[in-house]
Amino acid sequence: MKRTTKGAVDAQLIVSLRREGRRLTDQRRVILEVVRGTDSHPTADWVHREVKKRVPSVSLGTVYRNLKLLVQQGLLTELTQGHFARFDA
Repeated sequence: MKRTTKGAVDAQLIVSLRREGRRLTDQRRVILEVVRGTDSHPTADWVHREVKKRVPSVSLGTVYRNLKLLVQQGLLTELTQGHFARFDA
């Protein structure tokens, strides 16, 4: 299992988001931590289930939007396999 310190995730994410005029939300931080914390290439559904353990109110739509944003910011990579997208840190 990959390990990344919370501070390292926060610093990289804050810099990237500020360039776009966005802010760091708990949901974004947790989504990035979850993807970076696994050696697999998880689907958005898997990420949603894991994030929901820490942020019970998070919706699947929020996870999808934030995964796309993190890909656009260059913090994640989207891997397309057929009809499914997987994500990698």
